[in-house]
Amino acid sequence: MFWIILIAGFFIASIVDAIRNRDFLPVLGGVIISALAVFVGLICYVGIGMSILADETYETTNKQICALSDNTGTFFVGRYSAKSCTYYCYLEETNDGGKVMKEAETKKTTVYDDEAESPYAVTLKKHNSNPVVRFFFWTDKTEYQIHIPPESIKYDFSVDLE
Repeated sequence: MFWIILIAGFFIASIVDAIRNRDFLPVLGGVIISALAVFVGLICYVGIGMSILADETYETTNKQICALSDNTGTFFVGRYSAKSCTYYCYLEETNDGGKVMKEAETKKTTVYDDEAESPYAVTLKKHNSNPVVRFFFWTDKTEYQIHIPPESIKYDFSVDLE
């Protein structure tokens, strides 16, 4: 954020200087150069921010998952693909007794087949532990954990080669 404000300040200062000197041709060049600088700055800002490690969890949310079952009584977490990403989808119970469909990107999700009595989903919001790094760069990331009862995951693959 700091870099964007700094580049915007230079941009505004160059326009004010050109208007004060009544020399508008350099204003056009300044606008183009400033726009390119802002674009390159944003690309660098996002690139550096995405590469910084999010090592501190600052918010954790646990929600019970409403079990969807088939005739075998196994718990089901759906999966679908959209825009070249795959997602787990599941139902969470709301505070007023309703149910809402949630989704978690599979590459940000860990599924645990553990001793959970009832299935639940954990949302972990993380950021970098250094406040100076957080001031200059966006380091927030979200991870998911889905805990389901033992032996809920079925590993039965059948390939039809006909």
